[in-house]
Formats: sequence, C-alpha cells, structure tokens
Amino acid sequence: MRGSKTDDKLKEKALAMLATNMSMTKVAEELKIPLTTLSTWKKEAEKDQEFVELRKKNKEQFVKEAWGAITDSVLLLSRRIKRALENEEELDELKEELIANADTPEQKKQIVNKFSALKFEDVSKLSSVIGVLYDKQALCVGEETQKVGLTFEDYIKKCEAKNEY
Repeated sequence: MRGSKTDDKLKEKALAMLATNMSMTKVAEELKIPLTTLSTWKKEAEKDQEFVELRKKNKEQFVKEAWGAITDSVLLLSRRIKRALENEEELDELKEELIANADTPEQKKQIVNKFSALKFEDVSKLSSVIGVLYDKQALCVGEETQKVGLTFEDYIKKCEAKNEY
C-alpha cells in the first residue's frame, strides 16, 4: 500500500504529541492533518491501554510540575513584593538623585523606565505565569478555573503550613 510507512510514522508522531496532552487542534495544525483523521487515530489508540496509561502518567506529571512552578512563582512574587515595600522609599530617593544628575532628557527617561521596570514589570509577568499555570493545572484535573475565594495571603499561609517553599 503506497504511503503507508509515511502514514504510520505520522500517526505515531501525532499520537505521541497527544500523549503529552497537547490539544488535538494544535497537533492537527502542526502536522497538517485533518482533525477528523486525528480524531479517528485517537479513538483507535484509546482502545490501547498502554496509550491511555501514558496519557494519564503525563497528565499527572504535568499537574505535579505545574503546582511546583505555581508555588515557586508565588514565593518569588511574595518576596519581590515584600522587598519592594521595604525598599520603596530608598529606591525613589535613588531614582530622584540619578535623574537630577542625568545630562540629557533621554538619560532621565531611561532612568525612569529602568526603575519602573524594576518595580512593576516582574510582578506583572509573575502574576501572569501564576494565573496561566493555575488554570492549566486546574483544567488537567477537571476543576473549574474561576475564583474560589482564596486570597493571596491565604495561599501563602497554606504553602507555609505545608512547607512548600
């Protein structure tokens, strides 16, 4: 049968990608195969217990790693916020001193931008990472991704109680 070796290799690659819990749409797009074909392959593979176990194992590993990354990110964010609060006045004084000694308006603008980035950019990025990881982890275990009333402070206390830092 013409092309069957290629089809088998493509099918194997597609199933491997699905086994890592990549979405069917993403796999179909990346491999340029029809979604219906991929769906058929997946249904056939789901009859294979080895494939089912591999997907389950990969999903459990992702959930575990996601929680670790969330915990690390929350800790880092918490430390940066505490440090910023502790040093905010000193940083503002240093910024004003540097601006006063800048030779050109461009240098002043660069100083302001650098200090702004130190204070806010990293916090914004970490917050986004935490949110995305939490949502993906929650979806993997079949939970909703909406707010459930847990505050940041409650989460920190919960992590500290479990010694997850």
